[in-house]
Amino acid sequence: VDVTFFESQPYYSSSSILPEMPPSPDPLPIPPIPLESFPSESPSTVVSKFRDPPLVYTRRQDPSHNPSPTVSQE
Repeated sequence: VDVTFFESQPYYSSSSILPEMPPSPDPLPIPPIPLESFPSESPSTVVSKFRDPPLVYTRRQDPSHNPSPTVSQE
């Protein structure tokens, strides 16, 4: 099969390599968000929420897993 490359004629013309980008529109401004849209909590409700301490689970140390003092003594 004979394959001939025409080097004198580039496959891409210079105009198609760099297509003109359309002018980008101005970015839309961020609309101001009124503070009324956020659920506001008074400090008293926040304090009452944590009046009781949160439940904390602590792993009880099993004495059988602890190294006995007789093992550490030589």
